[in-house]
Amino acid sequence: MGTLLHLPSRRAYVAEVRQLVGRSRSSDLRIPNRRVSAEHAILSWSGYEWLLRDLGSTNGTYVDGRRLLVGERIRLRRNALVAFGDVEDAWRLVSDSPPMPKIVDVSTGESIRQSGPILGIPSPEEPTVTLYWSKGGWVREEDGLKESLVEDTEISVGGRTFQVVFPEDLAGTIADVALEDSDADPLDGFRFVFYRDVQGGIGMDAQGRAGPLQLRPRAHHSSLLLLARERLQGGVDKGDDDEAGWIGFDSAAQRLGIDPKTLNVHVHRARQELARHGVVGATAVVERRPLTREVRFGGRDITLVDL
Repeated sequence: MGTLLHLPSRRAYVAEVRQLVGRSRSSDLRIPNRRVSAEHAILSWSGYEWLLRDLGSTNGTYVDGRRLLVGERIRLRRNALVAFGDVEDAWRLVSDSPPMPKIVDVSTGESIRQSGPILGIPSPEEPTVTLYWSKGGWVREEDGLKESLVEDTEISVGGRTFQVVFPEDLAGTIADVALEDSDADPLDGFRFVFYRDVQGGIGMDAQGRAGPLQLRPRAHHSSLLLLARERLQGGVDKGDDDEAGWIGFDSAAQRLGIDPKTLNVHVHRARQELARHGVVGATAVVERRPLTREVRFGGRDITLVDL
């Protein structure tokens, strides 16, 4: 799911297969800036890459500082800097993965709309099954068990059946789950800082090579704090990072004073939070072992402030 991050506001926009960018109310990505034309540009997925085309805008469309010619179509690479009319009001393509699949309730034919980029089935409020993009394809994760997805996949949850429908150009694309699991740490270079906010709750800041993410305190940060503490203590006790920090899922929920379903929601929201800030491999913020039903915090560089 291609994601544009508005640098001044840190607002994230998750792209569909095709969207009109402009100032008009009919625009898919509406930018209320007077230097933006009513119908300024088109951002679209070609089947294997994101393309941006200027529609003859008055003040131009810029990619990495270069103004596009009228009607020019250009490929956008990840981390491309894009500006519509105003170079001081820029966006960055923080994810260049394909558009999201559609999830349809088979019994009603209703399309289950979610803002992404990590999807929960039957809903984000009850994410028994998680779908996310990884290594060239979509992955289904349920209770830590991962498998690749292809078109026309049906998923049954709680007596309901859902069909995952891909955009035509993604049909049959299969993720390499084994490659995903064997890759280097996707959160390498990230520093996580936990603190107590002014209202008494738990906050978490995250900073990567591109700078701080400017996260706001959330309820799920308390769950991440417990896992982060286990990761820190486990590294001291065991000295083996592969085994440090793992804790039983039900045990973690009990220690937090919540039920396992709520903890599952917290895991989903933590991953979603980082993904919406353009963190590639955001699902790794909480790692899961399917056979033992254990979880742990995925970050290695952890700091606790006054906790």
